[in-house]
Amino acid sequence: MQHDVTVILGTSGLRLDTWAEYQVRLSMLRPGSPWTFTLYRSDTAESTWQRLRRDLRFGEKVFVSIDGAGLLNGYIGQIKHVTHPNTGETLTIAGQDLAGPALRWHADPRVKLKGLTISDALARLFQPLGITAIVGDHADAARLVQLGTARGPRALRSTSATRRTRPIDFSHPRPGETVWQVAEAIARRAGYMLWTGPHPDNGLTVVLDSPAYDSAPQFEFFRSEREGTAGSRTNILDAEHDVNLTAVPTEVTAFTGSARGAVLPARSGTTVLNGALGNSTVLGGWQVADLLEQPLYVKAERARDPAGATRTAERFIAEANADLRTLRITVKGHGQHGKVYAVNTMTSVRDELAFPEPINERMLILDATFTGSPGAAQTTQLTLGPQGAIVVTPEAS
Repeated sequence: MQHDVTVILGTSGLRLDTWAEYQVRLSMLRPGSPWTFTLYRSDTAESTWQRLRRDLRFGEKVFVSIDGAGLLNGYIGQIKHVTHPNTGETLTIAGQDLAGPALRWHADPRVKLKGLTISDALARLFQPLGITAIVGDHADAARLVQLGTARGPRALRSTSATRRTRPIDFSHPRPGETVWQVAEAIARRAGYMLWTGPHPDNGLTVVLDSPAYDSAPQFEFFRSEREGTAGSRTNILDAEHDVNLTAVPTEVTAFTGSARGAVLPARSGTTVLNGALGNSTVLGGWQVADLLEQPLYVKAERARDPAGATRTAERFIAEANADLRTLRITVKGHGQHGKVYAVNTMTSVRDELAFPEPINERMLILDATFTGSPGAAQTTQLTLGPQGAIVVTPEAS
């Protein structure tokens, strides 16, 4: 199936569909969604190429879609013109989604956040950058738009009774902190993750929720074995099963900062062991013979008792374990069953060629990179994580 991949310029509405090459990456764990779109030259009167001379501008907002399903709302940060005797003349535009500036530029330390709800606090943080941030009340919100199953403004309304209305205990940004750093810190303290998705009307949705591990699988990936090679019943082109313990702590000790005269010492420490490192199931079948000690010592800024310090230590372990084991696969096309691959979507994976033992489990799409060019098939590289691998621990009980 050939997918219809387009970029539409926000101001002029120019549709860039005469592409020579494109790459768009979405991720739950790495915000910013980089994208590139290369067009070939056409001398046809009033062609897309000719219109680009007058319509293309830095900072121009763009909307990327696949088969009409919203994929990414971004902006142009780079323009590259290339001439080559063999490949001819091309123009490449590139950028990030609208959260890009929030990753680099600082939050105003004069902004008061204490007492606001999470939704209001995020809106106040992103507003100076000109970003319309809408907090999804449920993880289904942005996923439905990306899948292509919901495309109108109602797609992002909550399907959950949960509301993020509790006032936050976060006074103001510190000098030098980026907007995203502050926003993510607020989300983590409340026990949620923060990532972005497209919105059909307002550009960007900031999704505040947990991984959708309980949702039904939307896609199936399989690779069968026949005499040591992939059999005919296979839709996985290549796979990389990666288990990496290098940056994962064996234990975390969190120190509290209780006041003098309290029952606890002024700097009491609580140690939590990382049980995942001794679990062969978590490690994809691998055993651990003897692991070098990899201790981590942190300060629990807001904890005043052992329970608070324990939650802090558990949060550091959970964040380190989030991508301890991943499965990266490349598949043909950009979706299945009329749905486009979307992050935070459960899948069913069966890989008989996996090592050290076959894989047969449910996994979550953490990252999706869409690539295509006229000389090669359209493919998607997906990074999958085991069900339950990401655990977000709130700072408060």
